[in-house]
Amino acid sequence: MDSPISNRFRQAPNAIAYNVVKFEGGWRVEARFPKHLSAEDKLTVLNWFQQYRSQVRKLHPLWVTSFFPSDHGYSLEVRPVENPKELLENGQNLKRIWTDEIANRA
Repeated sequence: MDSPISNRFRQAPNAIAYNVVKFEGGWRVEARFPKHLSAEDKLTVLNWFQQYRSQVRKLHPLWVTSFFPSDHGYSLEVRPVENPKELLENGQNLKRIWTDEIANRA
């Protein structure tokens, strides 16, 4: 049985809506927040996105991952690439990957 805390996000108007959108060259995971959401709950969603991003990078170090906050939630785009040259051409900042991974392990 779900606790009342986790249950409150499954019903409107408090629902956090998650969606996965496939597009040419990859996919985007989106989380859309209700109008009123606590900073603690936003942080929980943000932490999940960071963990997912780290897992993708660990399994597929050449894939481009781009995180986007918005007024209504967060999005993470994932674009598979085949080689380091394509990675650089698609704009992934290798220094940022290294910095992010070090920060996630700390």
